[in-house]
Amino acid sequence: MVVTYQINQGAHFRLIAIGTQEDEKINLPYFEFQQEALHRAPKEWPKLVRILDYVVEAGPPKDAEKSKQLREGIFEFRTKGGLRLLWFYDECRVVICTNGYVKQSQKTPPQQLNEAIQWKNRYFEAKQTGKLRDITPK
Repeated sequence: MVVTYQINQGAHFRLIAIGTQEDEKINLPYFEFQQEALHRAPKEWPKLVRILDYVVEAGPPKDAEKSKQLREGIFEFRTKGGLRLLWFYDECRVVICTNGYVKQSQKTPPQQLNEAIQWKNRYFEAKQTGKLRDITPK
């Protein structure tokens, strides 16, 4: 089952993480990325959080150094130190965060981009068929 978890909400946008739930096991790639980033690039994580805090108040940055469109409706939030968080839009000012990585080369790894595209497709399919479940604690 495809699930969502609200990361943050501000005056203008909501940030949502997407994942899956099988029985009691929940998989949210955003939080796996957070753990990896805190371990591999601990000084960069607060910079990414500042970008995300800006997003919920004012929307995604127009500055290509902080947010860049890739392809097929997938974007990435970026820090100068190499953190990349992939995301896409939903209606009503909702930003859906998929997966992230610590940059190791000039190009976005194809497997990361393909994973984000798959998450986007799964999200909209689950939403359309009524099989999308919000697991955010109330």
